[in-house]
Amino acid sequence: MFTMGTMPKQPTFTASMRMIILHGKEPFLMSRYTDDLETVLSKEYGEVERIIFDGTTTDLATVLDEARTLDLLTRHKLVVVDEADSFLASKGAGSTSSRKAIERYAESTVESATLLLRATTWRPGNLDKAVAKIGLVCKLESLSESDTVRWCIGRCTKEHACSIEVDAAQLLVNKIGSALTRLDCELAKLSSMVSPKNNITKDVVIEMVGLSKEEQAWEIQSVLL
Repeated sequence: MFTMGTMPKQPTFTASMRMIILHGKEPFLMSRYTDDLETVLSKEYGEVERIIFDGTTTDLATVLDEARTLDLLTRHKLVVVDEADSFLASKGAGSTSSRKAIERYAESTVESATLLLRATTWRPGNLDKAVAKIGLVCKLESLSESDTVRWCIGRCTKEHACSIEVDAAQLLVNKIGSALTRLDCELAKLSSMVSPKNNITKDVVIEMVGLSKEEQAWEIQSVLL
């Protein structure tokens, strides 16, 4: 049964933040919060250049050089390092670890860049304490089933100019699961199908959304029996 509750708190970004750590296993929220951060920076500095590095292949010097180099064409840069856990585990110049070097950078950041570290897994340490002083460390919590249903309802209204009934949203989550990216794709598809009524009912979900894994397994088992 669907019950109302309190959604996990979203991170609050400010233009003064010079380092941010986002870690968790929800790629939709990772992307959404990165966009939110860029929006905040853009309001303060105008056009912001986003540079993204793959932390599994990028070396420490490249990231720090990019962060510290002033770009004459833009007032501010958002330097993003994906797979930051792997990046921090690597070695920099000599035997210095990237984690230690980034900890030192956190103590002397530049005003023209914001460094964003994004990771699926994360090992807390001294870097978290250093970043918290000048920015934000945020763990992306997975939504509960009831929170995911509420997210679907809100997402329909805000992004798809459509409404979805509670029992329809509950059924969609039961069928699709809690992966927000996939749910958003399904909501976009369903909203276009119900236009111009712009209301997704349980019957629409039953008709248009494929079987869940459990339902597929039951179908196969029925045939075998």
